[in-house]
Amino acid sequence: MSLSEGKSRRVHRTWKQVSRVRTIIGFCAALISVGTFAYSFFGHSLPKSGYGELVTLVQDSKTSKPVGDATIEIVTDAGALLTTITSGSNGRAQHRVKEGAYKLRVTHPRFGSESRKVRVNGGETSEVHVALDPRPSREDDGENPVKKFFRGLGL
Repeated sequence: MSLSEGKSRRVHRTWKQVSRVRTIIGFCAALISVGTFAYSFFGHSLPKSGYGELVTLVQDSKTSKPVGDATIEIVTDAGALLTTITSGSNGRAQHRVKEGAYKLRVTHPRFGSESRKVRVNGGETSEVHVALDPRPSREDDGENPVKKFFRGLGL
């Protein structure tokens, strides 16, 4: 066997090994590609959880600032009180509920109350924005008799 024949056999053996590696890499790439397609195509039709997330954002209607410590009652479609939650300092409150229709009653001592209907779908987040009107102060109501008197006089 000559030197060039030995070198030729080593090159041939090396190309066989490279060819095998290329085949394995190509096969893995094809599996990943088909798997990604199947997940994106069929992933939307997978059954979703029977629970969803209900997020409530409470704001002042005049300033659009968040209203903390607002009481949020979650009431079922049948009218039964499910739970009561409180908004944080950022005006946000959330609760995991079964899929279905609900009514929210939002109250705060310094604001008027608001109600909203919401539908929660399984595996999804339903976000409800509630703007509360500030309650008028006693001075604004004209309940202060001294100020009411002077306003009546035009002063």
